[in-house]
Amino acid sequence: EDSGHFADEEISRIVAVLGSQEHRTCLAIGAQDWPTPLPSSYELTVSTDDFRAFNAECGIFRFLLTDPGCSWAISCNEWFNLFAGPPAFVEQMLGVPIQQSREEFLEYAKLVEQGSEGQLMEIVRLYE
Repeated sequence: EDSGHFADEEISRIVAVLGSQEHRTCLAIGAQDWPTPLPSSYELTVSTDDFRAFNAECGIFRFLLTDPGCSWAISCNEWFNLFAGPPAFVEQMLGVPIQQSREEFLEYAKLVEQGSEGQLMEIVRLYE
């Protein structure tokens, strides 16, 4: 089972979108201090090789990916990724309209929480 944040097709799409906007590097900032030898942040080149290496090494940890100017972000955790930025840019990175992505996340939240009102449903309501 893949334990990374992104599937190969997502990496290819995200790298292509970032590259088309002339983003050459991005930052991966850890949600907590990691045990040695893992650093709490990385600078990645916008390339499939760097994204795959990041995915392999840090795919089970919580990270925030963003550019140095914070014009977009991807919040990665163990179960899902949240994308932020200008709407058209986010749709390009997702590969689907934002509304479709929201509907898919709602279905995911319902499945995971099995009718309860937990944290995933709170996230759904926050972004409605």
